Amino acid sequence: RHKEFDVAELSLSSYSVSMHNPARPFVAIPAFPSRFFRHSCIYVNAKAGIREAKDLIGKRIVMAAIEISSRIAASKPLPMRAMSLLVFLVNEFIDRYHHVQEERILLPLAQAYGFPAAAAAYVYDDHERGRLFFRSLGMALERIRGGDEAAVPDFKASLDGFVTLYREHARRENDETLPGLGGLLDGYQDAVIVDLMDRFGPGDLSPWLLLIAEMEKELGLVPACRESDGRGSQGEE
Repeated sequence: RHKEFDVAELSLSSYSVSMHNPARPFVAIPAFPSRFFRHSCIYVNAKAGIREAKDLIGKRIVMAAIEISSRIAASKPLPMRAMSLLVFLVNEFIDRYHHVQEERILLPLAQAYGFPAAAAAYVYDDHERGRLFFRSLGMALERIRGGDEAAVPDFKASLDGFVTLYREHARRENDETLPGLGGLLDGYQDAVIVDLMDRFGPGDLSPWLLLIAEMEKELGLVPACRESDGRGSQGEE
């Protein structure tokens, strides 16, 4: 875009557009680093615990919770919109979809294929503990809206409990439960479970991502690449 590199990967569309420039600044070399339709997937760090798109949403919600808690600890003005959006998301996305997918599809079928029930018991327990935190967050938020300053520490305590719980929950799922289950399933069985989980999922993630982006914006968590030039990513045009 800014011609800051001597050699760079360039999309065919960007190169074609550049050919209409009288200067024709680029010379195309037919070398393809990746012969792959990249819009069919995303690349993630193998150690990040991200296995599907909704995992990105969960991580972003947790990061927002950490930021809200740090602001409360620093006695900064309360980000009420972000707090409200977070309470909505934990109840209407995490509990309504993520918990239900695991409780009604993943774990029952895992046990049908031989996964030990005792090894999955913590998932149900963590979900119930999470729901307690979600209810506590909602009640504390209503008290804050009503002018009860004593509810602010209660909100923070519930946030911290949620973050601690779900970080350990995600680690255990990614390091123990999902690899163990994967060893029991063949490709067909895995595909059936994924398809059924999708049917219990939120469908189009776009509205949820928009809400999360609005929450992150108020908290100053918007990645720099989104603000760099007003056009989104700094990568290919």
